[in-house]
Amino acid sequence: ELSIMRNSEHPNLVRLYTSFVHKNELWIVMELMDYGSMLDIIRYKSVRTKGGVLSENVIATVIKEVLQGLDHLHRNMKIHRDVKAGNILLNANGEVKLADFGVSAFLGDTMEASKNLAADTPAKMTFVGTPCWMAPEVLEQTTGYNTKADIWSLGITVIELATGVAPYASKDPLEVMHKILREEPPTLQTVGEETARAYNDYKQLPKFIKKCLEKDTAKRPSAVDLLKSSLVSKFARDAEYLRINLINELP
Repeated sequence: ELSIMRNSEHPNLVRLYTSFVHKNELWIVMELMDYGSMLDIIRYKSVRTKGGVLSENVIATVIKEVLQGLDHLHRNMKIHRDVKAGNILLNANGEVKLADFGVSAFLGDTMEASKNLAADTPAKMTFVGTPCWMAPEVLEQTTGYNTKADIWSLGITVIELATGVAPYASKDPLEVMHKILREEPPTLQTVGEETARAYNDYKQLPKFIKKCLEKDTAKRPSAVDLLKSSLVSKFARDAEYLRINLINELP
């Protein structure tokens, strides 16, 4: 984790200040993200709304910032491997940063990894992450995976930000794995059937989610591709927008 953080300085990645060992314990000093995680926020908001938990503009803005952080990681041959609302942090200025690099990984030699990514060839086989957000290729452990696994997790995270829950969150891990591998990818509609809520106000989210949750990794877009998507280009705003339209509504 420390190695990834030291070599991943970017405005959308939580900054590492220093680390030290005290009485056989490792202490890590990072920048303060005083509004906690997006998971904290959607838990607060979900009990106060009847439809979508966050507006499309707010979600698009958060996702744009996360994509910028992921693009930086991916260009430097790193995979986060645990993208979810609980690892997306927000500060008082409305800045969004990706955190928790505990299961992140290097793809190996930069030149060789570049070839792998260009050919959509897998680079990792290890089974890590959180089940509900795991990509099919991570669960299969047959052909391996690369940075596209983060894009799948991002798609699940978008559903989480819109509905307040991750798909299959109430299922046991084995059932979650079966659904991810054998069934069609989740949508706002399928999650709505479980939560008894309608998410019809979202115009661009369904299309964006479908792109991210493409099981064929060769067809699944990259972070830079998604930064050009309609959701980001038309609906994303800036940190000041989040400060006014999200932070100001929080306790």
